[in-house]
Amino acid sequence: IAALVAAEYQGKDRVTAFAIIGAVAGAAAAAGPLIGGFVTTYFSWRYVFATESLIVIGILLSWKLIPSSPKEKSTSKLNIPSVILSAGGMFLLVFGILQSKTWGWVTPLTKPELFGKEIAPFGISIVLYMIFAGIVLLLWFMDYQKSLMSKGKDPLLDVTVFRIPQLRGGLGVMMSQY
Repeated sequence: IAALVAAEYQGKDRVTAFAIIGAVAGAAAAAGPLIGGFVTTYFSWRYVFATESLIVIGILLSWKLIPSSPKEKSTSKLNIPSVILSAGGMFLLVFGILQSKTWGWVTPLTKPELFGKEIAPFGISIVLYMIFAGIVLLLWFMDYQKSLMSKGKDPLLDVTVFRIPQLRGGLGVMMSQY
């Protein structure tokens, strides 16, 4: 959405559009936990999980229905290596940050176990390794997208959009909100 706003709006209209995105994101950030908390408290967390899963499945199934432009039909296919690199990188990065409270950032507070053995290579918390691995996978993803584009193939993400200063600014503002 931020990329579309940066590309389609100019001047005061762009500022207004980013303000609307921020307001909607703020409202969703406030309402989401309240609704999710209500459902998990009075029903079950499984309903929240099932609803989110259905939304993701719907998005994945509708991906082919959205043409790349109004004049041409999209012939691109979902690039599985790109999906694996981006999802794996984001998973490791976010899960590592989330587990830092339990496992510690550098010095292990508690050590996760795998097959009955504690994991803390060189006495350092696994969190740092997960975050580092996530960053490496995301950088690999970026390089892979550039490689696909140089070969004339469709990338999962057109990484050249990050060269747009207005987009970087808008994403920076949105990231600071979250």
